[in-house]
Amino acid sequence: MIADQVLWQLQFGLPLIYRSGFEGFIRDKYTALPETRERLLATEVTGLWRYSYESLSSIPQKPLYFMERYDNVKRVLLETFFGPPNVGVYSPSIQSTLYQMARATLNRFSNIDSVQLKMPNIHFLLVNISNTGGQIVKKEAVHLVFNVRFDCISFCLSHCHHR
Repeated sequence: MIADQVLWQLQFGLPLIYRSGFEGFIRDKYTALPETRERLLATEVTGLWRYSYESLSSIPQKPLYFMERYDNVKRVLLETFFGPPNVGVYSPSIQSTLYQMARATLNRFSNIDSVQLKMPNIHFLLVNISNTGGQIVKKEAVHLVFNVRFDCISFCLSHCHHR
């Protein structure tokens, strides 16, 4: 297999997604974060995928084949991330969303052998602009981007080949 020699990478920013949460994770005595169904999700995606071809002669010779495939993979990743335009899709966590994106890509393209995705959490802090004695008024909520990244979630999903 020559999969190691045919790689493509993409990187793009994603806007805020309001239908996201942080729930369903493993809890232990060190868990400090509460579960929530309301949080801002902002991230950027770096993706890398490997093609699986048996030989050099099996690589498609069509001009711009890999550019078209790049656009199609990016479309699948974006559609999976955002969901249908009229309703969106709820994200219980970045980890869950990464898995869904990688799985959708592998299911859609049979000649892609593995997908690696990386998404940093870009945090937004709630700023109190109200004059209510320290209580945050939700309808007046303002979020300030906190440009220090403490975490980055990486994920790799591959087809399992039996010999």
